[in-house]
Amino acid sequence: MAQLNPKALVKLLDSLPASQAKIADQLDPSLLIESHVITAVRTSTLEAAKRIATEVERLTNLAAYR
Repeated sequence: MAQLNPKALVKLLDSLPASQAKIADQLDPSLLIESHVITAVRTSTLEAAKRIATEVERLTNLAAYR
């Protein structure tokens, strides 16, 4: 099963504003993602990654007792 690397996703989100800036003059401004939305998604991604890491660690510790 493929795993999504949260650090890679955060890096991609961090590069999005610069990428959008490069093509902004070729697009309708309403198609661009606002920076506060990108920041919110980045924050929620990091929080979800921390929760998942904690849960994986908990389950790994439980498996060690079996």
